[in-house]
Amino acid sequence: MNKLLIEIGTEEIPAGYIIPALGSFKDKILLALDKSRIDHGEPRILGTPRRLVLMVEDVGDMQK
Repeated sequence: MNKLLIEIGTEEIPAGYIIPALGSFKDKILLALDKSRIDHGEPRILGTPRRLVLMVEDVGDMQK
């Protein structure tokens, strides 16, 4: 299985917006993987005022 890492660089995000942005980012990426029928493990999200990061372990090589 593979790992997926997506990092988005942004302008300064106010601290109060980082957690909601990370939640939305995670939900949209996992929805896209599910719609594409690609198996995946649990995601990890990290964020700073200038970075949003999503890491997903055990991403399938191909669609089911």
